[in-house]
Amino acid sequence: MDGCDRPGLRRGPDQPALLGQPDAFPLSRGDVVLKALEAGSREGVENYLAGLDARAYRPFNLLFGDATVLRVAYARPDQARLRVEDVPLGVHVLPNDVLDSPVLPKAARALVLAEKAAHRPWPETVEALQAALADHVLPETVPLLLPEEADSPELRALIRRYQALCIHTESYGTRSSAILALAPGRVGHYLATDGASCQAPFRDVTGLLKVPPSGISAPVRP
Repeated sequence: MDGCDRPGLRRGPDQPALLGQPDAFPLSRGDVVLKALEAGSREGVENYLAGLDARAYRPFNLLFGDATVLRVAYARPDQARLRVEDVPLGVHVLPNDVLDSPVLPKAARALVLAEKAAHRPWPETVEALQAALADHVLPETVPLLLPEEADSPELRALIRRYQALCIHTESYGTRSSAILALAPGRVGHYLATDGASCQAPFRDVTGLLKVPPSGISAPVRP
């Protein structure tokens, strides 16, 4: 899941609201992830999401599926129903907006790096994706993403820093990364960091997953 309070701004469930916004949404986005996993199948996730009222959550994107079909759900506070779409075949980027967003410069940067990583032997793909997730390149210019930016050069400078793929600011930044490879009926590889991609090593945590009969991966619980 990706939490996206406004285009270009990401806030996890345990991080303070940006720009002093009150947190007026009563339900946890983290609970959506757990219940989606418990649904046990792609169809089960879709049925679960169909019953949610997106207005009760801070905005989020939820990517779900298996090796045959991948779908993305968009929850926005101005619409009760989540919008669910198929992810087309090919290389795509899901930033804190919509799939392959033309608004965010980081999406275009990520797409270029992801395309270079695709269609390589797995070890080379992993190496290229690790480099992409640790990328600190910033765009020369960033479009106006928030009305408040017009009167605040400091805010514009901060939002430009958010356009790196690996983010480091005084109050916000990359906390973890993952590389996931799906095979028919199972998770082929799952690599993850416990920290910023440029600082923490990727560990193979595939063994922490189990595969239910439906083929949807869920965490092993002690």
